[in-house]
Amino acid sequence: MKRIDVGYGGDWYSIGARDIDDVQREIDEYLGAGGGWLLVNAGEGSVGPARLYVSPGTPIALLPVAEPPDEESHD
Repeated sequence: MKRIDVGYGGDWYSIGARDIDDVQREIDEYLGAGGGWLLVNAGEGSVGPARLYVSPGTPIALLPVAEPPDEESHD
């Protein structure tokens, strides 16, 4: 599963199961339209849905989170 951390308004949110390029395209569409709501997850452990309003001039950061390597069992 892919995860992206989103920095917005001094807080961190996350987006799961999406590619960073796909999220960037969505944000670019919102910027071209003057603004839009980006669906993200808020919280740690028990997360809940949140919407961030993205518009021109809104500082936002996207950070891909590396997936942990597969652990192999060595007997």
